[in-house]
Amino acid sequence: MSEKLKMEGGYFGLDAHQDWSSIVGSLDVVTCWIPFVEITELNFPLEVIKGSHLKGLKKGHVDSSLFQISPSEIEENQFIPVKVSPGDAIFFTGFTVHRTKLVDCSGFRFGASLRFDNVSEKSFVKRGFPCAYSRTVNRHLVLDYQPTQTDVEKIFNKNKRN
Repeated sequence: MSEKLKMEGGYFGLDAHQDWSSIVGSLDVVTCWIPFVEITELNFPLEVIKGSHLKGLKKGHVDSSLFQISPSEIEENQFIPVKVSPGDAIFFTGFTVHRTKLVDCSGFRFGASLRFDNVSEKSFVKRGFPCAYSRTVNRHLVLDYQPTQTDVEKIFNKNKRN
């Protein structure tokens, strides 16, 4: 993420939330966040509330498909920015309250996140292994554009040395 890539109405960081509310998977789901660049307090760091994972799901409301925690449920001074380097990994539970720091930030943040559910967690099993995420493939798009062999050869041969 970068302030230069910010689009009106587009994704640009998330306010205080818990990942479990968007996953609804196992109660002990773990998120792994891996930075690809140096993350400081100045380039949109992840901010967490220490110990928040022990207090369960916070009260809130759904806003633009994200479950926003009610401001009365958190105290601003509890957020701690996490400084990390490429090669580090941050692990936290689905109930850890966290957000993207946006104030007084600039530059570029780039990373990846993964979530891991425990397939033997009893409530997850009882609920039939739900997952709020979905993956779909729009196979009809291939009807709109079908590259020719020549189109593909131009792409893969343009850097070929003769």
